[in-house]
Amino acid sequence: MEKKNDFKEFTELMVSLSIATGKDVSVERAEMYFKFLQDFEIDVLEKTFHHLIKTEKFPTFPTIGKIRSLIEGEEGEMIDYEANAAWSEACKLAWEHGETGRPTGDYLLDEAIRVAFGGWKYFGETDPQFEGGDRKHFINCYKGVAKREKYELLKPANIRKQLMENRKKMDTMKPDDAPY
Repeated sequence: MEKKNDFKEFTELMVSLSIATGKDVSVERAEMYFKFLQDFEIDVLEKTFHHLIKTEKFPTFPTIGKIRSLIEGEEGEMIDYEANAAWSEACKLAWEHGETGRPTGDYLLDEAIRVAFGGWKYFGETDPQFEGGDRKHFINCYKGVAKREKYELLKPANIRKQLMENRKKMDTMKPDDAPY
């Protein structure tokens, strides 16, 4: 969140939560909540606050940890879905291209394949009876790569810029030049 633009919106959300729970919120408390929740978009926070207001049976003011766990829980479910979709896509690509699997341009998918199996050329080498284990391993690797990617987005802009330039270089590599 941008501090200048979103603090006003954030305090409006805090006031609505305060009214719903019957608990007063001091300026200091609002600033502290803002500080610890500013890595989330205001739209996500608004959705979460509205969810809390609609579903809480007992009017207690939620802790920062509770708000974060609600948001991250939703993101976790989305990552599970994306990881399973990526596994299906990887299997489809391996079926279409056989042993000559190539980088797809989807950073998360390619990186998860590299982390899980050492690269596309090794994907699918294990016995079919171990497909369940391979799938689970891939999904765990995909989640790890996605988590690392999210962490990298929180880095300062100059570091993110360098990371993006390096990724562009990798995307323009010919398949035979790729390190995996």
